[in-house]
Amino acid sequence: MTSAALQRASQFAEVDKRVVEILTLSPQMDPKRRRAALLASKKIGRRVRIRNLWTDLRRMTDKQISRLQGTAKRPITHVGEQLPTTGTAEPMRSDDSGNILQVDRYRRDGSLLAIDRRDARRRGHLGGRRITVFDRKGNASAQWEAEADFYHSWIDWVVDDRPATIISDSSPIGGMMHGYRRDNVILIQVLHNPHLKDPTGSPYGLLPPAKKEILTHLDRYDLVTTLTEGQRRDMLDSCLAVGKIQTVSNMYDGPIAERIGPRPTGRGVMVGRLVRQKRVEHAIEAMALVHETHPTAVLDIFGDGIHRQRLASLINDLEIGDAVRLHGYDADARAQFEHASFSILSSRFEGQGLVLLESLAAGCIPIAYDVPYGPSDIITHGVNGFLVPAGDTTELAATVKHVISLGNQELTGMREAALSRVADFAPNVITRRWRDVLCEAAAAKTADKEFRVRAILRDAYATDQGIHLALEVVLDTWDALDRALVAWVGRKTPAYGRVLASIETEAQTSRVHAVLPYDRFTAAGKGLLDVFLDVSVAGTLRRVRITAAGLEQAVGSGPAEIYATQHGNASIRLHTGRGRTADQGITRAI
Repeated sequence: MTSAALQRASQFAEVDKRVVEILTLSPQMDPKRRRAALLASKKIGRRVRIRNLWTDLRRMTDKQISRLQGTAKRPITHVGEQLPTTGTAEPMRSDDSGNILQVDRYRRDGSLLAIDRRDARRRGHLGGRRITVFDRKGNASAQWEAEADFYHSWIDWVVDDRPATIISDSSPIGGMMHGYRRDNVILIQVLHNPHLKDPTGSPYGLLPPAKKEILTHLDRYDLVTTLTEGQRRDMLDSCLAVGKIQTVSNMYDGPIAERIGPRPTGRGVMVGRLVRQKRVEHAIEAMALVHETHPTAVLDIFGDGIHRQRLASLINDLEIGDAVRLHGYDADARAQFEHASFSILSSRFEGQGLVLLESLAAGCIPIAYDVPYGPSDIITHGVNGFLVPAGDTTELAATVKHVISLGNQELTGMREAALSRVADFAPNVITRRWRDVLCEAAAAKTADKEFRVRAILRDAYATDQGIHLALEVVLDTWDALDRALVAWVGRKTPAYGRVLASIETEAQTSRVHAVLPYDRFTAAGKGLLDVFLDVSVAGTLRRVRITAAGLEQAVGSGPAEIYATQHGNASIRLHTGRGRTADQGITRAI
């Protein structure tokens, strides 16, 4: 992910002959030293700059500090005690479990820069945030009660009122950026990995917990990009995304073979971590089947991980130590593709699969499980590689045997096709793709409109199809309701889903109808889901709770039922494993 971000920044800077800035937040970051190291290793170009929040704060004058827009009210009265300083390390306070409760930060001249408290609700107990920045006279100048708001204030200072584009690659940072809405800023989030915790299961499964904050607020970004078209389609089909989502692959900037040299037709290479996701045991088991008819065939595996010992035992148990060899980590492992006939990818899932591009670039024929996401977007079956039904070790072995048996003319043709395909991911090609989607996002950008919205549940009933909801939506604007979706978010779990609703509008009141199919909840486990209405008005998005005070008893059956919370809001209770009955839940809200 980091390599992709650095590469993209360098390409943008080179193509436009402009400075591109990488914004960093770590207090330990020395931007000058880090940039020098990246330049020396040729990871970034000369026009790429690195900025750091804390370095900028330390360099600000008192006048600049005073212009920072804190979110806490002034005058600032609740700061917290300053910790005693000892030595050169910045003072820190922790609880008995090692949780950091407070950090004080200083400038080079010794003046107090900031007090960052993480026990703002109750001293000594983790919870609540209060970040206070001081001028050089020791006066509290600005204060924030959320980490995200603190970061947003710094970005405002960096951007000022200039037009800007901000691209987030990180899940933690991206989760704090969806609230950063500025008319002069185009905000983009890149999804580097699958959007589901188990992308091989239900398309309505749980989200990866680390990505929940991003995925439940996708509409708030001006553009979201996936690495593969397959992932984009799946997100649209499940309504996790309804617009502003485009496919932009990672670029491949590595070596590409200039000619197809001779190589042993029976040698294969596998490069990857030895972890559950990569399912290396399938490649080993397939090679055991290959070994029965092709005893000279060999698979060299490069990589390390927690499963190495278990995989070594499997190789020993299958008695194929001369056919499968574990080499451990090799920083230059991709060079092995130049000396192999085929490669194997047997993963459970991928984000895109850089290893496939590395194999293609060397003229090494990739044999890959057809898993989400990447293989089918990169490989054309039988032309530049082979796709195998996911999890089918017998078919994987049969495909390896087929490649070994191919004649030299057929192999050369496939290798040349592989080299041709990797050119589609060249830096100049992907940079042009970025140009197109950025221009489209800029053209679609509209100023956020101020309006309020109320959503009231007027009717609810259950059928075999699911739970039917009829809502009254009231706006305090004459602009029409462009789009409406009913969304549910796990209160304590990474469950999330949405369905499109139909709209009938009269004056400032709209009637919205949606059906929540039961199969949308069967993979969500147990727990409570809070229900919202997502609306779009003149290009501006809002998410509001649905008022359900008139819902006297729960409505629904099988895996889910909707009910009114003690605060009068609509929520869903999940019942995994319960059978569904058609006559349950014909109760209606008044």
